[in-house]
Amino acid sequence: MKMMTRGFMKKTSLTTLVAAAGIFMGNSAYAPAIAADLGDGCCADLEERVAELEATTARKGNRVVSLQVYGNVSRGLLIWDDGVDDDIYNVDNDNQSTKVGFTGSGLMKPGFTAGFQLEFNIQEADSNTVNQLVHDANDDTGSSAGEFDIRYANVYIEGERLGRLTVGHISESTDGIAQINLGGSGVAGDATTAGGFFPRIGFIGDDDLNSTWVSFFVDGDGGRVNGIRYDSPSIYGFILSTSFSEDDRYDVALRFSKEWNSIRFAAGIGYRIEDRDVKSLDTFDPDASFSDVDEVEAVSGSVSVMHVPTGLFVSVQLGSVDTEFQNAADPDDLTADAEMDHWYVQAGVTRNWFGYGNTTIYGAYGENDYSRGGGFLDDAGLVRGNNGFDADGISSIVDVAATQWGFGVVQAFDSAATELFAHYLNYELDDLFTNDAVPLALGSDDFSAVLVGMTVKF
Repeated sequence: MKMMTRGFMKKTSLTTLVAAAGIFMGNSAYAPAIAADLGDGCCADLEERVAELEATTARKGNRVVSLQVYGNVSRGLLIWDDGVDDDIYNVDNDNQSTKVGFTGSGLMKPGFTAGFQLEFNIQEADSNTVNQLVHDANDDTGSSAGEFDIRYANVYIEGERLGRLTVGHISESTDGIAQINLGGSGVAGDATTAGGFFPRIGFIGDDDLNSTWVSFFVDGDGGRVNGIRYDSPSIYGFILSTSFSEDDRYDVALRFSKEWNSIRFAAGIGYRIEDRDVKSLDTFDPDASFSDVDEVEAVSGSVSVMHVPTGLFVSVQLGSVDTEFQNAADPDDLTADAEMDHWYVQAGVTRNWFGYGNTTIYGAYGENDYSRGGGFLDDAGLVRGNNGFDADGISSIVDVAATQWGFGVVQAFDSAATELFAHYLNYELDDLFTNDAVPLALGSDDFSAVLVGMTVKF
């Protein structure tokens, strides 16, 4: 019985194998025809679709220069109170600004690269420019109307061992030198978040407006200009930069960044001078009782330190700006020099507590001391100055102590390249008084504001 069963199993297994082989060979014989049928219909449709995309898609002009598009949209609500009035504005966050940019580069020869950068601001109601009189692009008096502003338009040549030479609309080498911040809190607020507003000065009346708050919070940072700039290669973490631009503006800056064990460190210092010279009397209006800027000299810098495991950080800004004024109507007349000393601190913690991205919580405090001497006599025999506090015959203010403080939070969502932010600030003017010609102590209402919003990067 056992032998009969074993024989039956052998015969059955052999039959099964032969049948399976036949089925396999049969399917193989038909497979090419089926695949060919599917391929013809699929590829024809795919080729037609690709042709449509090629006809409607913007492409690079050549294959040898890379192209990258980047930017962000940053909008928010600015809720403010100047002690007399208050309101809510829909603004563009000046700390990040809504912008779009293009960069690209190509290999000239081994070790040398040519490249370009184009970047544009697309801001409507800039949070740093709006004030009690101007709050959106529809204001006829607006200086913050939504304009297509060129931030960068330049070309460069870079050598691996020689550094980069850039020509065009550039950042001065001191641009950003006073704003180094490893904690990421600067994206929500800095010293001049709402600097375009006017303080309420009490010597004329509560309804009279004078110089803006940003006039009292100057950090000496460079700007964007038409010029030429050189950046050295990184040498042990150091990068040396210098730039020269129109109207005799030139500067030099040194940056350094390094990480030791669990400490991350970044710092920079720069020197900038604007040797403007009073070029003609055509730009001088004697009725304004102002003298022209002859020379500006600024020294500024910042340092930021972070303990990486805990996320604790501190960032410090320091700056000093000296401005020399000259009476264009009579260069031998009195000069009025101004000096601004500035310091500002942000400290806090940044950690990924919730798994979405870093949460940054911080506080900020800063002080500015402004002093102005000199001036000249107008036809009525009154001392006049160049800072806007000369209405009704009041002479120029020469000593001002301005303080600011605030706090905020930033929540990043890495999966969407998005940040939510909220920043509170308070501006104060203390020890405000005029020179000896018209001794008078002046008062000012505090200014407070909250900026809340959202940034989406691309």
